[in-house]
Amino acid sequence: MHKQNMRNAVLAAVICILSVGCSSMNQSGNSRFAMNVEYVNDDNEVISRPDLPQRVIVQFTVIPGAIWGRPLTDSQYLDVTDIGSVLNADFSDLLAKIEPFATPLLDTEANEGLVITPKETKLARFGTFTYDLETQDSLGGTGFGSADPEIYGLVLTYFDRPAEIKAVKTENGDTSEFDIKVKKEGLVWLKITKPRKNFYLYTVHEFVGNEFLFIRPRTPDPKEAKQDLSA
Repeated sequence: MHKQNMRNAVLAAVICILSVGCSSMNQSGNSRFAMNVEYVNDDNEVISRPDLPQRVIVQFTVIPGAIWGRPLTDSQYLDVTDIGSVLNADFSDLLAKIEPFATPLLDTEANEGLVITPKETKLARFGTFTYDLETQDSLGGTGFGSADPEIYGLVLTYFDRPAEIKAVKTENGDTSEFDIKVKKEGLVWLKITKPRKNFYLYTVHEFVGNEFLFIRPRTPDPKEAKQDLSA
């Protein structure tokens, strides 16, 4: 039932975009970022997948009070675009949509061990999703990436003030260090790097223009399947 409700909500919003347009989704602003929407493999390398949908729905929801976790809001940003095309998003619009959901760091398993200063800091994160335009089926894991091979992944967050998050966490043999120093209120990009095996470092990222929105398909590449059969 939840999946059907999600499909209905996404479809209604898409109809709004494609037909008459929605003012709440197209607020004007001077600050924008542009990034391509691409399919990637397990190593976050851009790949060509002509067997998959090339016209997709991009959706952002909000995860309050956390860097990771389950989205707790309806869609706050929705657009229709083509694979390989540029997604243009308005920072002012995104800021207005995420700010009301920001809360102090929540007491969740994902936040365990994280120390934020000042403690009263409110934050939130955008969760990213993509769907087939025709069927509204999920296309797979979606997130922000970079052409910089040193960057393992990116996260778009909001902080209501300058703040720091510090922590070192170890789970399943992997160690994650958080050394996040936010200098001002607003939308903040975080980057994940991997300086060495089984070690991940989280720091603030400056948007430079080589970032992209990636989709890691849940459907195997038929070309690889044919190669396996012929081997």
